[in-house]
Amino acid sequence: KAFLYKPNGKLFRELSLKPKESIMLDGQLLLMGSWEVELVANFSEAKFQSGSIFVSGNVEEGPLRPVVSKYKKSKPIKLTAPRHNPDNPNSIVLYRPGTIPGLAPPNKTMAVVLDPRLATILHPHQVAAVHFMFDCVVWGLAAKVNHPQLLGGDFDADCLNILKDDIVDGHGCVLADHMGLGKTLSTLSFLWTLLFQSPWGGALVDTALILTPTSLVKNWVNEISRWFGDQRFVPCVVQGSRSKVIKTIRQWFSTREHRVMIISFEQFRSHSELLLRHDNFDLVICDEAHRIKNTKIQTTEVISKLKTRKRVLLTGTPIQNNLMEFYAMMNFVNPTYFGTENQFKTLYLQPLEKAKAAALRAGKSLDEMETLDPIIAFRSKML
Repeated sequence: KAFLYKPNGKLFRELSLKPKESIMLDGQLLLMGSWEVELVANFSEAKFQSGSIFVSGNVEEGPLRPVVSKYKKSKPIKLTAPRHNPDNPNSIVLYRPGTIPGLAPPNKTMAVVLDPRLATILHPHQVAAVHFMFDCVVWGLAAKVNHPQLLGGDFDADCLNILKDDIVDGHGCVLADHMGLGKTLSTLSFLWTLLFQSPWGGALVDTALILTPTSLVKNWVNEISRWFGDQRFVPCVVQGSRSKVIKTIRQWFSTREHRVMIISFEQFRSHSELLLRHDNFDLVICDEAHRIKNTKIQTTEVISKLKTRKRVLLTGTPIQNNLMEFYAMMNFVNPTYFGTENQFKTLYLQPLEKAKAAALRAGKSLDEMETLDPIIAFRSKML
């Protein structure tokens, strides 16, 4: 069992743990009722019995920090140091102060480091995916274009100048990996990082929404349980009868016991009025994003009304040789970047179709996606 004591030493809460959860690690999180508890340091039983750990300033492992806080939507707590050690040889550093001159002053930012437990299980292509999503969502498209080192690709000056014209400050991206490459784990690692860290200290994301087909809701829940356990990361899962769904949504907004909601596209569409009325999501993640490849369907319309500009789409079939489907997804993650639908057709679709037809007649090929790479990542499956 896990026991939660008040500063005066009195027992406050207790929680039964499963055998696999009984090994407590620094930084581990537990949910005890409506309280989120973080393990800051380990003490001997003798030190606990003496009561010295309840006296401020007697903690040898470092300065005493608040270890229990009742969750509510509030101004995030600013960290004074990185959550994890960026100088560890095995650390995966998503941001290090001084690496982006002019965008993030070194003296006003801190390193963002992937949770060491996740760093040991991610494959190299998954680490690259986390880097990609982090750069897009944290720095935004405008920052990426003005700081080419964030693009992660080889873009010449002409391409960058095109991108700088009428640039919008979009903070979305599309992760388009083939099936079996572990997009879910990559995305959860990215989400877990933003829930607790940012270059400016504290959490960049307070609440997040995961939209997925009905058949994959359970898969997301299972993946979270598999990689994070049943206590460190407990999402609010919206499913069941209409009355149960409404009750769950209302509890989400009233109790604030969870920071991540998982809901199907169908349930979100059916209850969009209630969800959008109290819209407080800082990040939205859409799985199987080809479900919103049409700007005219109701699902795309209601999801697009979410206030947050931090948007991530996951898909294994991003465009299927249809640029209008591509436009629908790009317009969702970075609204207005490609203009209106008619503007996109005039500026991109029609010229590309004419050029493609001419190239085919000449026996050549045309890479339609050449200038669109900065906001979409696609990698082949490696065996």
